[in-house]
Amino acid sequence: MRFAVTTDGREYVHVEPDGSARELSEDERAYLREEFNPMDGARPYVKSRYHQLTPDRNIRGFLLRSKLPAGLAVAAAPDQTST
Repeated sequence: MRFAVTTDGREYVHVEPDGSARELSEDERAYLREEFNPMDGARPYVKSRYHQLTPDRNIRGFLLRSKLPAGLAVAAAPDQTST
């Protein structure tokens, strides 16, 4: 069985290690659209709630926009312009 997390990625944001949130880059949206085996260790880490920590005790990860705490601003996506 294989699954993709999302259809377009716009419903997700990325929570940074400091707890702030930002829009996803195009590469991150593409990553969320990839199909993964549920047991694949390389699949995206999608948090079920904002305060959920990773196994290494970090707050970072993908999160549904609707799960963000009220009033938490969402920064722009990182610049992917190549130089």
